[in-house]
Amino acid sequence: MLSGCSANGPQFSDAQAAPDEALVYVYRPSAGTLRARTAIIEAPPHASVRLSNNGHVLLRLPPGPQRFSQVWAPWLADSMPNDRPISQQLDLQPGQRYFLRLSAWNRKDEKLIVIRWQLEEVPAAQALEEIAKTRRD
Repeated sequence: MLSGCSANGPQFSDAQAAPDEALVYVYRPSAGTLRARTAIIEAPPHASVRLSNNGHVLLRLPPGPQRFSQVWAPWLADSMPNDRPISQQLDLQPGQRYFLRLSAWNRKDEKLIVIRWQLEEVPAAQALEEIAKTRRD
């Protein structure tokens, strides 16, 4: 039995940022690729959170430059390449909200299946449509 395959908390509910903070939503739309893997999102030194398939988290962070990194939570006898985390840099402004999407997909490359993932900033209008389908982790 697999556990933690998908987020099962409440659906998305938008929040307002206080004047002295920035809100960062990190979300992961439902996907078959890497669905059983839990992502770890880090925003040092302020946050380290787990993100499931079809999940989202809300980070309340101080304004200023912030690097967000993602690695996969380890499994026994794991062979995922966690030695090269992916990252995204944002310049957080007070009272603003931001959306980061973690996407995973695969494609067949000759005789191999190549798995890819990325962490990217998404415009609010697009993100609000996508994040509404996720659940809070």
